[in-house]
Amino acid sequence: MLRRWRATRQLCHALVLLASIACTGFAHAAAAAAPSTATVAPARQAIEAVPAGEIAVQAEVDEQFAQDVVDRAKEPDPAPEFASALKKLEASVRDLAGRYKVNQLGAMHDSARDTLRRYWKLREQQLADWTASVRDISMRQSADVAEIASRRAKWEATRASAGISGLPPVVVTRVSGVLEKIQAAERAFAGPLNSQLQLSRRGQALQVQIDTALKEIDAAQANVERRLMSRDAPPLFAGWDTLMDAGGDELSVLKQRRDLERQFLSEYAEFHGVRLRILAVAAMVLLWLLLAASRRYRKQDVASRQLRADAPLLERPLSAWLLIVVAAFSYFEPDAPAIVRSVLVLLALVPVLRLLPAAEFAVVKRLPFFAAALYLLYKMNILFVGTQLFGRVHLILVGLLAILAVWYLLVRLSAHSLQGKATGYTALIRGIGHLSMAALVIGLGANVIGNVTLAAALTGGVINSGYAGLAIYAAAGVLRALLVQLTTSRKATQSYEQAQRRLDFAQGLTQLLRAVALVTWLVVTLAGFHVLRTVADALGGVLDHPLAIGSVSVTLGGLLLFFACVVASFWVANAVRFVLRDEVLPQLTLPRGAANSIATLSYYGVVLAGLLVAMLAAGLEASQLTIVLGALGVGVGFGLQNVVNNFFSGLILMFERPIQPGDTVAISGVEGTVREIAMRATRVRTFDGADVFVPNGALLSANLTNWTLADVHRRFDVTTGVAYGSDMPKVFAVLMQAARTTAGVASTPEPLAIFTGFGNSSLDFMLRVWTHDNDNWIAIRGALSLAVHDGLVNAGIEIPFPQRDLHLRSVAPQARAGLSVTPTPPTAGEEA
Repeated sequence: MLRRWRATRQLCHALVLLASIACTGFAHAAAAAAPSTATVAPARQAIEAVPAGEIAVQAEVDEQFAQDVVDRAKEPDPAPEFASALKKLEASVRDLAGRYKVNQLGAMHDSARDTLRRYWKLREQQLADWTASVRDISMRQSADVAEIASRRAKWEATRASAGISGLPPVVVTRVSGVLEKIQAAERAFAGPLNSQLQLSRRGQALQVQIDTALKEIDAAQANVERRLMSRDAPPLFAGWDTLMDAGGDELSVLKQRRDLERQFLSEYAEFHGVRLRILAVAAMVLLWLLLAASRRYRKQDVASRQLRADAPLLERPLSAWLLIVVAAFSYFEPDAPAIVRSVLVLLALVPVLRLLPAAEFAVVKRLPFFAAALYLLYKMNILFVGTQLFGRVHLILVGLLAILAVWYLLVRLSAHSLQGKATGYTALIRGIGHLSMAALVIGLGANVIGNVTLAAALTGGVINSGYAGLAIYAAAGVLRALLVQLTTSRKATQSYEQAQRRLDFAQGLTQLLRAVALVTWLVVTLAGFHVLRTVADALGGVLDHPLAIGSVSVTLGGLLLFFACVVASFWVANAVRFVLRDEVLPQLTLPRGAANSIATLSYYGVVLAGLLVAMLAAGLEASQLTIVLGALGVGVGFGLQNVVNNFFSGLILMFERPIQPGDTVAISGVEGTVREIAMRATRVRTFDGADVFVPNGALLSANLTNWTLADVHRRFDVTTGVAYGSDMPKVFAVLMQAARTTAGVASTPEPLAIFTGFGNSSLDFMLRVWTHDNDNWIAIRGALSLAVHDGLVNAGIEIPFPQRDLHLRSVAPQARAGLSVTPTPPTAGEEA
């Protein structure tokens, strides 16, 4: 894709240059000979002549422009410098091409062939850099040439117009003079543009050579993968003389490999010097941050240390730093020299082993150390050529040690299962172990019978896969701890909702990191077994299979990409909303509710953009999108009116902001705190702890009470009654004293005590107060009620209970006989 993009840019550049040269050639031809009327008439009809009244002014402007163009053309021509750089690059390409023959690529060691491919990629990057520099210069000059050609055509149309004959001779002479200066400016640029066009053609020819070399290397690699099942060396029982004759000059091959690696390293460091220095500075800054965090971590108590999720980063900062640097370098410098990558892998051995969680690897004890040593031993195959005797013996030795390691793993896992501690992961690892054992045994047999390519692929694949799994697991653990440290806040002021959102976001990042780690391990494993290209081609064939549903035609890969884009859009939208709502917008001074509206609308915008990208990625065209939108419109018309109504009601709530998360509201008999305004409904947390989802449409159509729209002030009343005959001024004093001494009752507005009327059994009073703590107003009301009660009791004021007077007019004889005391006639005001 990159090569096609660069080739397209170069083609556009060449077309611009050709157009400029064509304009220049046309100018020369026009100056040398008078064109026929039939030839120039169509062009003149499309170009407007300069009006007679503007000739003098326009002539001054165009003559000055032509002079500026001539001055710019006299500046030092960069073509010689570009030609020198291109000549040097051509020499380096010839030198690299002369280091090998095409028929030798298949016999090369895998690492040597990979180094050669990286070297050619460096040449491609150098050529792309040179091409970009030439294009920048050429585009500026081409713009001048195109502008001067346009002005020349306008003055030619003026000279050929019918009205020129009626003008004074001095004006006609001025027109001819302007044309001469414009043509002189065109001639001044003709030479530099020709030189740059020739340089561009040479650059394109060099690009073709580089593309050819990369295709030859890819073809050789594909050929190696195709001959995995064919014998490419004599069997080990063929005899000593036969085995020795199959080898070559190993020392010479190693010397050539050393010289190639050394030259590649030198040129790579020179070409990417700025980027490498930036990475080095970033690595030093990261080291300083980790060491500072580690010092603060060690000052904490043991209990606080055990609660930290980023303990691996802080307990072993140097190991964590080195592992992060290796992972970052592998990501940002995928085409770095193999020697640099090998050194970094060796440096990462210790951090990998130190950062592996001991509890999770307790079942296999010291097996990770043995796996690392085995990987280091396998990497020594660089000293041997794959088809030579010593290389095959080395491969057999490594294979036997690997079989011993896998056998030990299976024994430990079986013992673990017998103890009843087996899990799903244990069964998975046991299955991988059996497959690895089979691959190692087959590789050992293939080496004996002479299929060295298959033996190297199987043995190297198992060892590389095992160590890569350990390294990726350790690196993922470190990165996971780093992400948790960056995304999880430990502020005491954060609410439960904020803490939960941070935890959910950190868990989402962790799951994404695990998925990336798994895919990375699978790619490394397939590449180690030399089947990555085959699997990719087969998978590409399946994914590119078209699926026709009516007039809509998509591919399986397009559908998978569609679902992947949808999932990614929702994940990115959640991440954007989290960052805006909890990290960025709270630090800004915004109107009430604006932060939540911005975060939520950003979420909707990212989701909508993701859905559009997903549709385009699936291969849907504009005409097919109209079908989808039409179906959506039909669905809305038949049964989704309420959904659409609630969605747009939610948008209105976002812009109008009558409520926001955290407000205390009452709607349709539901009272509580708003937690979230979602796409369809708003979640309200009642005071009883239940979550009630109120449709957004109901919030706009029904009467909505928002207790905290403008502020958090709230008024409430406490009613009481005293016995008839009580001292009313004293009652007022007790009520006001209770209001002044109760915590949470606001002094402004002042409390107000009111006599409300004569009750059946009491004189009724009401104490009206305000509080600025809306969240705890119920507790404040309870405390105030208790203070009123205690104040009345301490003042000796009676709080009556309901009383009734009962008058008996007659009593049945049986009831009278049952009374222990003979009743006397009741008097007025006496209770019977």
